[in-house]
Amino acid sequence: MGDGRGSLIARRIKMTSPRRIGTVVQKGRALLEDCEVVGAASSGFYLSDKADVTVVRGRVADAGGPASG
Repeated sequence: MGDGRGSLIARRIKMTSPRRIGTVVQKGRALLEDCEVVGAASSGFYLSDKADVTVVRGRVADAGGPASG
């Protein structure tokens, strides 16, 4: 929905090794419950300021690739 009034409910989703970002929400409402992102190359979530997002028991692990020093 292009008007930003859409809604999404996602439960028990596991994303493993996404190429960039695990979950992107740009507009609308989203409920992410028991969702997990593991090994994202960039970050686990991107949530814009135009999105109304609730994350319940979410988990992000090993995002951003190897640390450089």
